[in-house]
Amino acid sequence: MITEALISVFGAVFKGLIWLLPDLSNFTLPSGFFDWFENVISASAYFLPLADFFIMIGIWYTVIYWNVIWKIITRIWDALPFT
Repeated sequence: MITEALISVFGAVFKGLIWLLPDLSNFTLPSGFFDWFENVISASAYFLPLADFFIMIGIWYTVIYWNVIWKIITRIWDALPFT
């Protein structure tokens, strides 16, 4: 009951903040905005290829946390019956 009351209070505050936002129904973007935005993303991807970046981060995490991963694998292997 106390938790529900706290959640409803926070929900009311959140709804009040949302109500204060301006109405965006008459807001329009310039005609070439999406072409410009695509060009910006393409140019930034040229200097920082995110796919390669995420692969490097994944390899780095794997090397750093290999001991934890190996302990989890061995713990699961020991928990399996008939092994």
